[in-house]
Amino acid sequence: EDARALIAWAFPNLSQADAETMRGIKHSVCTGKSTLFIARMSGVAVLAYVLTVEGTEGVVTVAAGNVPGVDLTAVVLPEIEKKFLGCKSIRIHTARPGLAKKLAKQGYAATQIILVKNL
Repeated sequence: EDARALIAWAFPNLSQADAETMRGIKHSVCTGKSTLFIARMSGVAVLAYVLTVEGTEGVVTVAAGNVPGVDLTAVVLPEIEKKFLGCKSIRIHTARPGLAKKLAKQGYAATQIILVKNL
């Protein structure tokens, strides 16, 4: 339940496609394809993220959290990167331009742009 509440932050305007994505993430964790991590501060869940490995690429499937006054990307991303032992690269998907800018400052670069039009 903690993870569901935190990850819901990653989808603030939950569309049908987002709901399907969340179901897929849950299925991936439940079947062991992905691993769910929850970070707690004083016993309270403040961050949840799901990691997957595809070949030699680590994938941050979803990550969401909130600690007022703390840039979780700067604090947690180096710890997440350490979990991908043996991987040659790490992939992160985001629809948030601000997060993309933060990630670029930490050495990540865009390799593709995906545009979607709802019909």
